[in-house]
Amino acid sequence: MPSDSFSNFLQSTSAQITLKLVLITFLVLFLLIPKFMILDLISERENMSAKVTDEVAVGWGNQQVITGPVLILPYNVVTVTNAQVNVSNVTKKYLVIFPDSLNINGQLETHEKYRNIYKVLLYNSSLTISGKFNLPPDGFSGIAKQTFSGMKLRSFRAYQILRV
Repeated sequence: MPSDSFSNFLQSTSAQITLKLVLITFLVLFLLIPKFMILDLISERENMSAKVTDEVAVGWGNQQVITGPVLILPYNVVTVTNAQVNVSNVTKKYLVIFPDSLNINGQLETHEKYRNIYKVLLYNSSLTISGKFNLPPDGFSGIAKQTFSGMKLRSFRAYQILRV
């Protein structure tokens, strides 16, 4: 007679609802396994894509930020420490002059580079940078040096610096 009590139990409405809820819970938990596997695969691909982008970027010079030409003028400051003995200190300093006007013209081209299933966009630009400087009054000795802030010259194919 135990089978009779079990079949009576299954025929009751509350038991049927409980059994359905248990089965649904089991199915939901079972179907979460592939979902987490897919999420793990997506995370792995995103990390690999970032790694490939970094590897390709290292060969092309990474990110470049060019802020324009800066003129650096060296000068000497003479400080007399003891006038009676004629002792003085000479300190070399630099005057940094930014341009009064700056013009940057250029063209930007994109290149796609593939590594396995990953695509990396690379940029190639041709820039013409010019500026006008107001030079200080006379009294500066030495050779002026021009620099571009933030440049990493190893990623440049050709460049020409300082045309006066």
